Amino acid sequence: GGLSNTLYLCSLPSSTVILNNEPRQSRCLHVGELGDPAISAVIAKKMAAVHQLQLPISKTPGWIFDMTSRWLHHVRANSEHLTAHTSKRDNAVLQTLLECDIEGELQYLQDLLCKAESPVVFCHNDVQEGNVLLRDEKGPLIDRLVFIDFEYCSYNYRGFDLANHFCEWRYDYKVTTAPFYKVYMERYPSRKQQLLFIRSYLAEMQANTANEQASDESSAAAAAAAAEEEEERLLVEVKKFSLASQMIWTLWSLVQADIAKIEFDYLRYALERWRQYQRDKRVIETGR
Repeated sequence: GGLSNTLYLCSLPSSTVILNNEPRQSRCLHVGELGDPAISAVIAKKMAAVHQLQLPISKTPGWIFDMTSRWLHHVRANSEHLTAHTSKRDNAVLQTLLECDIEGELQYLQDLLCKAESPVVFCHNDVQEGNVLLRDEKGPLIDRLVFIDFEYCSYNYRGFDLANHFCEWRYDYKVTTAPFYKVYMERYPSRKQQLLFIRSYLAEMQANTANEQASDESSAAAAAAAAEEEEERLLVEVKKFSLASQMIWTLWSLVQADIAKIEFDYLRYALERWRQYQRDKRVIETGR
C-alpha cells in the first residue's frame, strides 16, 4: 500500500476487504480454536514442516539458556529501576519474584533438559494463537493456516516447541481489560488431545523420510510398537520442556515489565507463569 503502490505500480484486488485502512485477508486464531481437532492436526503438520527446515545457522541448541541467562541478567541488573517504577500494589508481586532462587532453578532445568535426549531441530519457539494466521479464503485448512512472527526462531530441542504450544492453550491474550490476559487451566490438552497432535506431527515428519514399507505382519507389528514408543517419548519430553516454557516466559515478562509500553500486566503474568513452573516441577518430581 501507500508509496510502494506508486513505486511498483501495484495495488490490491478490488475484491479485497479493507478494515482500519488495512487489507483483511486473514486473522489470528482465537485461543479456544487451538483445541479444535482439525486445527490442532494442521498446526502439528505445520510445526513438523518447520522442524524439517535446514538453515545455514548455528545448530547448537543454546536458545533456551542463552535467552533465560540474558533476561535474568537484565532483571537482576535493573531490579532497583523496576522497584522504583512499580506501583505499591504490584511491588509485592515484584519482590516475590525477585526473591525466588531463579538461578538455582535454571541449573536444575539445564540438568533436566540435557538428559531429555530431545532431537535438535529448527524451531519457531512461540507457536501461540496470535502467531497462527487463518486466511480468509476457501480451500483446504492446510493451505489456509500460516505461522508468522519468527522473532524467536532458532535451532532448539523439538520438545520445547511442542510443550510451549501446549502451554499456550491456557492463555488468552485478546482480553481488553486488565490484566489483559485470561488463564484457562482446564484448556491444557488432555493426553488424548496431545496424542492427536503428536501423531499428526510424527506422520508429517515420517512422510518425508524414505522408509521401507512393512513386508509382513511381524515387521508391521514392530513398526507399530516403535511408533507407540516414540509417542510416549514425546509425551515425556512435553512434560519436561513445559518447565522451560514457564521459565522462558516468566523472565521475558519480567523484562517487559521494565521496558515495554504496551498495556499489559507483565508482573502478574510473570507470577502466573512462575507458579505454573512450580506446579509442573512437582508433577515431574512426584508424578502428580
